[in-house]
Amino acid sequence: MDTSVHEDQDQDQDQNQNQNQNQDQDQDQDQDQNQNQDQDQDQLTIENIFFSGSSHKKCVVCRDEVNTTMITMPKPARLDLLVLKRMYAPHGVRCCRKHLWNNRLLPDVKINTDNHQTPMAKLEPTVLLNLFNDLLDYLTWTGWTKEQFEHMFMLILSHIRSSCNREARNALAMFWIKLKTNLSFRQIGSLFNISGDYENRRKVVSRSFDSIRQVLVDKLLPKHLGIGHLSRSEAIDHNTSFSNEFFGKKVTIIWDGTYFYTGKSSSHEFQRSTYSGQKKRHL
Repeated sequence: MDTSVHEDQDQDQDQNQNQNQNQDQDQDQDQDQNQNQDQDQDQLTIENIFFSGSSHKKCVVCRDEVNTTMITMPKPARLDLLVLKRMYAPHGVRCCRKHLWNNRLLPDVKINTDNHQTPMAKLEPTVLLNLFNDLLDYLTWTGWTKEQFEHMFMLILSHIRSSCNREARNALAMFWIKLKTNLSFRQIGSLFNISGDYENRRKVVSRSFDSIRQVLVDKLLPKHLGIGHLSRSEAIDHNTSFSNEFFGKKVTIIWDGTYFYTGKSSSHEFQRSTYSGQKKRHL
């Protein structure tokens, strides 16, 4: 009897251990799935791009009925809708003017997802290429034309390196996109589809921003800005006809004294004349 009782107890313990192991495995799988979902939510992939529909009867943003204040959605705004809101809107959709500023989508606009279609199963590469290449993307996102951007990249190429997280060209693009659009580091990381969670994307873009800033300050600015980037003969060649007429063939320097503030004057007339409404103080 004692032997049978011990055997039953051992079997019960084994069953409990197996159940606990199965529960732990299920919990680990759930955690992995949740982490993968968190990582995927911030990526621009086909699985999480919604299709706005091609109807011209409602605003693609707020779903209001068409009225006289609506316009055909500009391509820059459609690109913003895709990148910032994960929604693809085809050519010809309409939207209210209040959602736009200079043909761009307001970053804090709320998207009404009622009646929007399920995530797209397929988006032809040519559709995205036409949407991006049809715009002055370099100028819109970075403030530079494509030629200017490429020239700048070649000037600093030898001083920056690619890594497993980002390419050198992308690092320069991240830097200027941040300055031009003031998107968060996380949003820029999502735009460049950097792998990992929110925090990892923020760190990658932040490090890229700092490295490019340092390279520009150390390598580019001394050669293109400041008194040391020109020789005397080059400075004379930059003289205008006005300078040559009044000062001759000499190096002409213009000093801007806007930020050389004067002390308080006892002359009321002079004190009033030196007040700057823009600076909110006396110059």
